[in-house]
Amino acid sequence: MWKIITHLAGKKETNMTRTRKTTKRPAAGRRAVKAGAARKSAAAKTRAGQRQAAARGRRKKVVSSRKSAAGRKSALNQTAYSVSDELQAVVGAKRLTRPQIVKKLWNYIKANKCQDSNNRRMIIPDNKLAEVIGKKPVDMLKLASLLNKHIQ
Repeated sequence: MWKIITHLAGKKETNMTRTRKTTKRPAAGRRAVKAGAARKSAAAKTRAGQRQAAARGRRKKVVSSRKSAAGRKSALNQTAYSVSDELQAVVGAKRLTRPQIVKKLWNYIKANKCQDSNNRRMIIPDNKLAEVIGKKPVDMLKLASLLNKHIQ
């Protein structure tokens, strides 16, 4: 049930002045309701705790069915690629895995300050890096595709 508050000072009635109709209970009745709610909430808390404990037990079973660490791929058991002479001058090794190549390439870029100072996403190649990625500035997300030509 809604009742509309009207303004007697000559203002127009608007839809925004609606309020919800409330019913008042005697003070003793309110206390009784609060006490019942407290008892109910304590019981609800124990039920919620039981549900959470049951869920934890179910989660443990799911975790145990996942792949073990030995079954997952990591940089240690990935295949090592042979690197071209141009890329070898930058990364410093003949055979590396793909993540190692990218890591060493970024180490070279940061050590030689090949990133644009205003837009850090852009790589501005120096002489060594220009043989690998070209002479024009390159977006950092394009590096992976440019490395494909130098990895066998």
